[in-house]
Amino acid sequence: MNKRGIKAPSDPSPALNSNAFNCPRCGAFSSQEWFPLQRIIHDPYQGQEWPEEFLDTPSENVVYATVPSTLRDSAPKAPASTELPAVHDAGRWYAALCGRCEDFSVWRNNRIMYPASSTAPFPHEDMPADAMELYEEARDVVGISRRAGAALARATLERLLKHLDSTPSANAALAVRIDSIVPKVSSSVASMLTVIRHVGNKSLHGADQGDQSVILILDESQTELVDLIFSTINALVDELITKPKAAAGYLSLIPEKYRTKINHQRKGED
Repeated sequence: MNKRGIKAPSDPSPALNSNAFNCPRCGAFSSQEWFPLQRIIHDPYQGQEWPEEFLDTPSENVVYATVPSTLRDSAPKAPASTELPAVHDAGRWYAALCGRCEDFSVWRNNRIMYPASSTAPFPHEDMPADAMELYEEARDVVGISRRAGAALARATLERLLKHLDSTPSANAALAVRIDSIVPKVSSSVASMLTVIRHVGNKSLHGADQGDQSVILILDESQTELVDLIFSTINALVDELITKPKAAAGYLSLIPEKYRTKINHQRKGED
């Protein structure tokens, strides 16, 4: 149940006309208010204006609006060159307003058109700003192009590793940075990094098209390898930024003389 008292369903995924789901803008489970998208139609023969729903044709990516029958029947017939094209009800457009972030998602029939759908997780809140900016870009792109999204995610990983470990030189390759950080992380995160280190490079550069790793990253039905890159980034932030910060906060509650003793003991272990 969220802060507004709405109980999350078994599947909180966004769905047309659902009154609550995981917002594609902020990621929170929240109430949703629906509105049909409209535009103002101006009738030069009657001098009137009225709102009408967006509709589009099946053959063209052009939005038209229907003229209300009461006005159409009573109005003088317009010249053929100015008549609105016949409407094929192939697409109705809606906007859903999130009760938490108060941002809109835009829908065509039952499909989200904006923001671009993404299977990637949201960035960790403690991610450094410069890495988060690139992560968000990668997350937006991956729903459109898996190869481009994965490439940007790897660039995000490289930027994050530069922040976390200054040991490698400024122009060191991603593989070198991974090798440098692996001894400093848990075995589970190290395994994730190892997969990216040895598999991801082939996938992105298209080397050896028969390689199974290429199939994993390019096949639309397989998301494991792409999702792994995003998940590894968040895991690194949690393990090397969030947890140490939390531990330091707890340690600050201990009297200084004991903290000093602990620090000396750590230095002796090092």
